[in-house]
Amino acid sequence: MPTAPTHTVRLATDAMATRFELVLVGDDPSHLRAAGEEAIREIERIATRFSFYDKSSELSSLNRQASIAPQRVTGDLFELLQMCSRVHDQTGGAFDPTIGPLMRTWSFAAES
Repeated sequence: MPTAPTHTVRLATDAMATRFELVLVGDDPSHLRAAGEEAIREIERIATRFSFYDKSSELSSLNRQASIAPQRVTGDLFELLQMCSRVHDQTGGAFDPTIGPLMRTWSFAAES
C-alpha cells in the first residue's frame, strides 16, 4: 500500500490583481518547489503579456489602440482571444472578456 505524501510546499505571487497561491503535496520537496516555481514563472510571464491591469502589456496596448486602427497581435494573444470568444459562446455570455469598460465605470479597475 502506497504511503501518503509527506511534504507540502506553498508558493504565492500576486498578478493581474489576483493572489495566486499554490499548495503542492508530494514526496520530494525539491521537485515540488521546482514545479511550483515553474508555475509561478508562467503566471508572471502571462501577466506581463496579457494583464488588463498592466499598461505596458500587449493586451492593454491592444485595448488602447484597437479603436484607433487595426492592430497586429502575437499568435499567443490571438489564440487567447479566440479561446475567450469560445468560452463566451459556451457560457451563453456569462464569461464576458469585454467587461473592462463596466469595471472602470464601477471603479473596479483603473484605466488600462
